Amino acid sequence: MFGLGVFWLCLHGYSYHAIFDDNQIDRFTIHQSKRLIEFDVVEISQQKASQLKITANIVKLDGRPLVKPFTARLNYRITSENNTVQPTFFQGQRWQACVKLKPAYGFANPVGFAYQRWLREKNIHLTGYIYNKTPNTLKAISTGQTVRQKLFTDVASSMAGSAYQSIVMALSFGERYQISQAQWQVFQLTNTSHLIAISGLHIGLVFWLLVWLLSNSFRIVNHIVSCCFAKSYLTINTRWTVYPVVLLLSLLGAVFYAYLANFSMPTIRALIMLAIYVLALVMAIHLSKTRLILLTVAVILLIEPMALISPSFWLSFCAVSCIFFVLWRTQAWRNRTSKSLLLKFNQFVGWRLTDKQQAYWQVKLHSVVTLVVIQCALSTLLVPITALLSQQVSLSSVAANLVAVPWMSFVVIPLILFNVVLVMLNSQWLNKWVSQWISDTLDLLWHYLSWLAQQTSLVWSISNLQWLLILSALLILLAISVFSYKRWLLVSLVVVASLPLLLTELTPWHKGDWQVRVFDVGHGLSVLVEQQYGQERRAVLYDTGAGKPNGFSFAQSFILPYLKSRGIKQLDYLVLSHNDNDHNGGFAALISGISVQQVIASYPEKLSFAVLDQTKLITCDKNKQFAWHALNIEMISLAPKPTTNPTLTSKNKKRSDNDKSCVIKIGDGEKSILLPGDISKTVELALVEQYHNQGLLTANVLIAPHHGSKTSSTTAFIEAVTPNIVIFSTGYLNRWNMPNKEVISRYQMFDVATYNTAELGSILLEFDTQAYATKVKVSTMKQNLRPYWLFN
Repeated sequence: MFGLGVFWLCLHGYSYHAIFDDNQIDRFTIHQSKRLIEFDVVEISQQKASQLKITANIVKLDGRPLVKPFTARLNYRITSENNTVQPTFFQGQRWQACVKLKPAYGFANPVGFAYQRWLREKNIHLTGYIYNKTPNTLKAISTGQTVRQKLFTDVASSMAGSAYQSIVMALSFGERYQISQAQWQVFQLTNTSHLIAISGLHIGLVFWLLVWLLSNSFRIVNHIVSCCFAKSYLTINTRWTVYPVVLLLSLLGAVFYAYLANFSMPTIRALIMLAIYVLALVMAIHLSKTRLILLTVAVILLIEPMALISPSFWLSFCAVSCIFFVLWRTQAWRNRTSKSLLLKFNQFVGWRLTDKQQAYWQVKLHSVVTLVVIQCALSTLLVPITALLSQQVSLSSVAANLVAVPWMSFVVIPLILFNVVLVMLNSQWLNKWVSQWISDTLDLLWHYLSWLAQQTSLVWSISNLQWLLILSALLILLAISVFSYKRWLLVSLVVVASLPLLLTELTPWHKGDWQVRVFDVGHGLSVLVEQQYGQERRAVLYDTGAGKPNGFSFAQSFILPYLKSRGIKQLDYLVLSHNDNDHNGGFAALISGISVQQVIASYPEKLSFAVLDQTKLITCDKNKQFAWHALNIEMISLAPKPTTNPTLTSKNKKRSDNDKSCVIKIGDGEKSILLPGDISKTVELALVEQYHNQGLLTANVLIAPHHGSKTSSTTAFIEAVTPNIVIFSTGYLNRWNMPNKEVISRYQMFDVATYNTAELGSILLEFDTQAYATKVKVSTMKQNLRPYWLFN
């Protein structure tokens, strides 16, 4: 069976890649020209700032119908020229557009959101953008909308003006793109992000809410019939009469809610488990909890094998397993506790309850105790997974979820679903009141969560080593609760003995060892230099990568999480080479996320002092050098000649800014790395002329100037640096065709090993004085750390 499962997974992966061959399209040349396509909008378009994100099924390419439609993720940029005639890409419509496409690709970094894995999970084959300057090619072929799109528009209108409209839309339709960064931060700091992702909790809630409503409706009808007639013809609790109908109707209601969420994978997983459970009840088949979980997992993997690479799949699987495990291990304790609490409460209040009343309140109290136990257990047992995904542990998680989960489940979500029903019935006057109630109930919860989020001392950043220790402690705790004395002792010893094998971080660095991490930030640059100093890790960051208009930044998504995972709590130096977005666009996000002791910049007058003290600034000047613990930092920039030419073109101004790049060399006296920013051949030749005889340019590793552009990397400069390794930090299939082929050949002519982040992902360079005394060890994400087709 295991072999069949592996075969099925490989077959699914093959079909994902074979779609290009099936359509007779070369995946490596599709990006080279504009394409005229026809596509169906299959999801609600997401607008952030001036950009629309559209998920489309491409059915025609250059006028030719496709054998198998491509699923693509398209961007449409709203500019001032076309803002007045902005198209509305509604779900269900078919459009024609001129686009630029390339195969699905994501940045490969050790920590952070794995975009390519997400694309694979969504079965997206292409990404690209729509040309907005070709209005004649952009037109709607069909204007029909899906029911989901119409309801989305109407519900958004009903919540217009509410501060919580984004949360309501997320809970109604699973569309979370409207949630602001400030709101996300509150959810993350309180570990309540799961509440706004429609998943098993929400689908199960809708199912049991409908069961309760339908059962009580049938009871009322049953009571009316029994009063009017001598015999009641309806029986709620009889297995073969009304109860199966109630279950099946409730399941259909859950399916409709999943439809509103566009049948996302979390909702499909919940529906599969719910359907198996309902069918087992209707058909009188006894399923243990273990069999229910295993059968659900088998069906999920049969339908969608790529769920294996989804973190949400493992989080859901572990959460359900934890709930069943806790219910099993605490059953006797919960019974004793509920009885004891009820007895003490009766003694305190002085009530005298009948046996029937006592049994009733004991059931209610038992339910409350069970909910508290489950929430506490989930907050504890899922710590390793949540810490691995977010690099932090929130101690306020239990307090937040104990209030938020029941409040959302029994108050907010029912009101939101009732609001959707009212919108469908077009009941505007009642809808107005319900919308206000939703805002008020969310406002009460938001004040509580915001207060918890402000308690920053309750949020701990977790490094890889701390995460491993937490995991080990949890495994020992589970061993104690499951096994007998001798067995759990043996398991504990095995776990502790395995620690050195599970994480290379436990291996201490030798004195003088240091490493360099070149992040995969597309067409941009960000390089982290790291060394051990005492018990702490010290770091210098050269550039931050880009920041996007929609709020995305590489610093927030990849660099800060990586620093947390490494246990780095501050940067000794942040070097900003020059004033280009692809090099300094993440400056504000980085400064707000980590302490920075000193900033080195070639353009200090342009930095925002609102987020940075001027006392932290060091101007990047030539011939400045200083010791940084065991390493030396040297600035070897040249001051560019001033120009007063009023006819200077924007292109020349851009080139002038590049030539102002802060050129930095970091080394230990034997090995070094040269970081030249985006300097052109003019500055390269000037540097060679001034410093070549001094040997100041010589370095083992070179970050290619200007991403390998044809305007840089002259023969004279390469001869002066004499690198063993050159690294190109470029975007995948970028429009500038960097690195230039002639530049690559030039380096290869000098026997320089070339590495490209667009092909290999993030690159790690280890300068180990013991094991690699004569060379630098190079590791890449796609060849060494994550060499699997699932991710590449």
